[in-house]
Amino acid sequence: MHELYRIGKDGATIYVRCPHASCCTTTWADPTHKRFFVKHSFLHFRGDSNEVYGFKTNILVDKIRLHYYLYEGVRHGVKLQRMPLWINSAINKIANFSSLTQDIFERIFVYWVGGFEEVYYELKIKK
Repeated sequence: MHELYRIGKDGATIYVRCPHASCCTTTWADPTHKRFFVKHSFLHFRGDSNEVYGFKTNILVDKIRLHYYLYEGVRHGVKLQRMPLWINSAINKIANFSSLTQDIFERIFVYWVGGFEEVYYELKIKK
């Protein structure tokens, strides 16, 4: 993050897609995943967090989206059962309706709906 901040110009956008910590099939079952992310993972790189964590960056989180179900097919030798598309779409829309619903889904409802496969961020460099 320090290097992205150093080489990025003011107002540059950084797009990040990474596994969400709540999904055991994409996060914990894949041995190539080294870090797992949640909604607030990038908040620590803001300028006002520098005193606490010692980062020398000012990267603002512009957008966060939780993605419930990415694709169908075979994963780790197991055929995925595709749920009806409307269920996936409904969960994504409700979960991403606001920051509050993202928090509620991330903390409570992930245990009922099975976890989010991915979290997507748009970050802005502020110099």
